[in-house]
Amino acid sequence: MKKDLNKTKEQLSFELNELRNISKEREGILEIANQQLVATNQQLSANEQQLRAANQQLIAGEHELKKEKNFSERIVETASAIIVGLDKDHKIRIFNKGAESITGYTKAEVVGKDWFKIFFPKEMLNEMNKVWKDSWGITSHSYVNPILSKTGKEIIVSWQTTGMYESEDVSKHLSLSIGEDITGRKQEEEKLKENEIRLNHIQNSSAAVLYKAIPSGDFPATFISENVVDLVGFEARQFTTDTQFWINNIHPEDLEKTINSFGDLFKNDYLNSEYRFKCKNGKYIWINDVTKLIRDINNKPIETVGFWSDITERKQAEETLIVSENKYRSLAETSTDVILTLDMEGRFTYLSPVVEKITGYPFKHFLGRSLTEMIAPEYIESTIERFKRGLSGEETPLYEIEVLLKDGGRLPVELNTSNLLDREGKVIGRLAVVRDITERKIAEQELKKSENKHRTLIETTSEGFWLIDLDKKTIDVNQSLCDMLGYFKDEMIGKTPMEFVDEENSKLFKEQTSKITETTHRTYETLLKKKNGEKIPTIFSATTLFDKNGNHNGSFAFVTNITKRKQAEEALTHSHNLMSYIIEHSRSAVAVHDREMKYIYVSQHYLDEYNVKEKDVIGKHHYDVFPYLPQKWRDVHQKALAGEISSAEDDPYEREDGTVDWTRCECRPWYEADGSIGGLIVYTEVITERKEAEEELKKKMNELEIFNDATVGREFKMIELKKEINELLAKTGQKPKYEIPA
Repeated sequence: MKKDLNKTKEQLSFELNELRNISKEREGILEIANQQLVATNQQLSANEQQLRAANQQLIAGEHELKKEKNFSERIVETASAIIVGLDKDHKIRIFNKGAESITGYTKAEVVGKDWFKIFFPKEMLNEMNKVWKDSWGITSHSYVNPILSKTGKEIIVSWQTTGMYESEDVSKHLSLSIGEDITGRKQEEEKLKENEIRLNHIQNSSAAVLYKAIPSGDFPATFISENVVDLVGFEARQFTTDTQFWINNIHPEDLEKTINSFGDLFKNDYLNSEYRFKCKNGKYIWINDVTKLIRDINNKPIETVGFWSDITERKQAEETLIVSENKYRSLAETSTDVILTLDMEGRFTYLSPVVEKITGYPFKHFLGRSLTEMIAPEYIESTIERFKRGLSGEETPLYEIEVLLKDGGRLPVELNTSNLLDREGKVIGRLAVVRDITERKIAEQELKKSENKHRTLIETTSEGFWLIDLDKKTIDVNQSLCDMLGYFKDEMIGKTPMEFVDEENSKLFKEQTSKITETTHRTYETLLKKKNGEKIPTIFSATTLFDKNGNHNGSFAFVTNITKRKQAEEALTHSHNLMSYIIEHSRSAVAVHDREMKYIYVSQHYLDEYNVKEKDVIGKHHYDVFPYLPQKWRDVHQKALAGEISSAEDDPYEREDGTVDWTRCECRPWYEADGSIGGLIVYTEVITERKEAEEELKKKMNELEIFNDATVGREFKMIELKKEINELLAKTGQKPKYEIPA
């Protein structure tokens, strides 16, 4: 029993020690946890301080952001260009004054509505929705398209669009477009282009019969020259009144081929066709029909212009040549112009009959004569030299000479020559095709005149002209640009535009020149650096140049110095700010209304005096804001809109709460730039306090007189009354009436 008791004590002692160890271990854990808790509290305190500092920075940032937003909104509203902001559903969110002026719509009429449904005809909506879907998400792009004004008039606009998609909130995404009305310029360009196409085509053709036709259906004629009767025997009116007259008289064997050739006309905008046409006498003649397709600004075919010539003789000659000897077959295959052959001595052995039409001499006149008798003296030596080189087997390229005409004149021609061989292949003379190049020479002269004219325009314009090649190196500038930048022309040639700007504007130049292959026209502002280091603001109107194959080969730009415009804009801004400052610090409350009595401006003093907010009055009708306005002031408003100035020194005004204020008012018209009345301005000063002081003054003066009459010797009371009167006089802006003894 005792043994068991000792064993129990030892076991209890052991367990007690274990409990003590566990207790110490827990105390250590609690101590560590307590230290971690203290450190966590310190960290939380530091985080709280950082959050407070970050919150203060956020508040300051929001303040700056509001200032920038107000500044941007003022710029948008004062810009003369169209500035439109659309959300993803093409709802209008931004519509500035420039847009109102050009389209005829007010901001209130369009904001929140579908841009496409207002400004595009119904038939274009599907197309525009597709374009919008494809372009949404593109950061920046330019394009030109027509829109409709409020009156339905078409306005052609050149757009520069920037996408704003940075916000994670898709509802805040915006497509901002700046547009320039180029309707007048486009119309003039298209008229000029159409006239030039028609005039050039008519001038460069030697047609006997001219015509115009509609490029659809049976191609009915809308005009045909009167001499058509000489060609086919039918009157011109028969072609223009019967839409199928032309096509019904084409030879049945040629009809299908002629109709099928229209595909080439629409593909190449040009067609040269031949067919047989039935004349009034029942006979057919061969017609050479040369047609040019005219398109409008949207590349839509609008008409064809062309000419007919009778090639019956030529066709008959071709058929004769087919069955003639090999020599004449070769001549027929070479050309339909003047064909001639020469023997080894340079004498004519054959000339085609058309030589008589060209020179006035019958072809027999030249047979057996020397070639030198036909050409102008200054070309004889070089022509003989080429003749000999050709006989020796040397190739002689095309060359130009002048031939002598029977009437004493000269005709420029182009010679295409080759050796004439016998059946054994031996050279027996020379074969030549002579082509009349009068029209080409005239065209070259006209082209030279046009180039000189354009050069004169470029050199005399006050705008700068800048031409760059594919490598963006300057290849030409005009004197105006040199004067603008202070450089000589040879100092600019070979340099890139980036060498005439600072680093910031160099990036802009690189961005714009990178668009040469993407856009045809670009307009942008940049600062150019003059030779003396001075910077000048300019507008670049750049155009991409293309070669005859449609590949771009450089660009040119007209450069406008807008220094004076910028200065004027700064002066206008300063003037506006100064006027705002003067109005805001005036003692009068100022309100400006348009002709419809809608608020367009109110001063802060006005808002304070009448306890209204700007957002509740701007754009609202004056009588909606103050429905209880007396009729007498409504009459005054109408007088002001008729040009009359009205004022009142003491006018009571009852507020909605029944209190009465005394006001001093003036109402006068304001005028537009053209002298017409644009609306009215109301100046109001509340003089209730002064009016009450004047009434109190009268009362005290009466009391003083009564007291003075009724009481003598009561100086103290009189002094008190005099003090009160002087104080009331001071409140009304008058000098003290009584001198108070000390």
